[in-house]
Amino acid sequence: LDELLRASVVANTVTYNAAISACEKAGRWTAALALLVAIYAARVAADAISFNAAISSCEKGHRWPVALALLDEMQRGSVLPTTVTFNAAISAMEKGYHWEGALLIFSSMPTSQPGAPDTISYSSTISACEKAGEWQSALLFLNKMRRCVLDPNTITYNASVSACEKGHQWVRAAALLHEMQSRRVQGDVITYNATISACQKGEQWSQA
Repeated sequence: LDELLRASVVANTVTYNAAISACEKAGRWTAALALLVAIYAARVAADAISFNAAISSCEKGHRWPVALALLDEMQRGSVLPTTVTFNAAISAMEKGYHWEGALLIFSSMPTSQPGAPDTISYSSTISACEKAGEWQSALLFLNKMRRCVLDPNTITYNASVSACEKGHQWVRAAALLHEMQSRRVQGDVITYNATISACQKGEQWSQA
């Protein structure tokens, strides 16, 4: 980008977005934010892709307060957040062990596109609850996901089973494993380890 500017080439939104995305992939969240600021300084219109890449960079950099501030800036401005935007912000909360923040962001998502919750939204929120030991909230979101006719995947179930394991809820953990099998959702090492650990904590050796 610097080379383009030195060559007097006018950078547009696509140019800046590519640069921000490159910083995000490289794990350089400060550089991504500097470029987002530069967009406004250059009087170039930032769009959802600009913010999505910047928020995702903050998520990878474990900077959830900055991610939350960027989402707030979008919601107060003229750039409409998308599902990808909300998912990146929820994931930032999850990585920052800020489960209440994840729930707050999820609750602000619209019921229709372009910002409606998808499987990733639910999975990340459930994972945030799991990390905080909030197994009841994790299962509430899993039930809500079922009512929305969204299919839980392996990641969703793993977070839910792990939440039950941390909450010493071996019966619920075993039931979720059975549900996975009945729905033909492929379990993995995380699924079985969490279920076995839940049974061990409940001293249900025969179930483990």
